[in-house]
Amino acid sequence: MSGTHAVTPDELASLGGTLKAQIEAVNTIITSVDNPLGSIAWTGPAKEKFTQEWSGNFKSALVKLNEAFEVAGTDCERRAEGARIALG
Repeated sequence: MSGTHAVTPDELASLGGTLKAQIEAVNTIITSVDNPLGSIAWTGPAKEKFTQEWSGNFKSALVKLNEAFEVAGTDCERRAEGARIALG
């Protein structure tokens, strides 16, 4: 970053909305994998390995990502509102 500038309430609110909007995209990934993975007649070592990784690492990482999007997005929105109040 070459320099810094004061962030505006609109920029913060926009970022908050952008971050929170990603939650639905991540939920779509989770659902798109979970639903067929549990119902398709796929067998073999590749399925076993993927299912173990999906259940053990990948899905939990996506859930944590969603939690981070929620916390950061909400923080940006609250700070934007606080700045608007302070600025009158």
